[in-house]
Amino acid sequence: DLIQELSSQIKTELKKLLKKRIIKKLFHKELRERETLDFLAVTAFSKEGVIFYNAPALVLILTEDKLFYDESCACCAENMMLAAHSLGVGSCWIGFASALGLNKQTMEKIGVPEKHHISAAIVFGYPKKKTKNPPMRKVYSDIIKWIE
Repeated sequence: DLIQELSSQIKTELKKLLKKRIIKKLFHKELRERETLDFLAVTAFSKEGVIFYNAPALVLILTEDKLFYDESCACCAENMMLAAHSLGVGSCWIGFASALGLNKQTMEKIGVPEKHHISAAIVFGYPKKKTKNPPMRKVYSDIIKWIE
């Protein structure tokens, strides 16, 4: 129930963001892009549980508001996702969960201490079907630039 409640809260925060986008676009250049605005609107007004994909488990990784702490949390999240995969558990990093930080009451309700924020949000669950291997990416020589 709490995961569903948080999903609804994220949609509410996205709607507020869209409503105030004229002011917010001064600080967030992404809000100037039509594609981004469309994506936010579709998500905010969706009737489906699109935020957390109806996953049975949500892990919020919290950190202090300090320089370079988010990088350590990203490593933590990735390691959790790799461990889950090795156990046959699916996972997905939910970027929209950062919208919870826009509402002080929600942050207090879920126990985020003062001067902390949600650095990562990961959902876990068993996939409905086994996925195939992803397609090959470009060869590294096409995407890596070596600086000597």
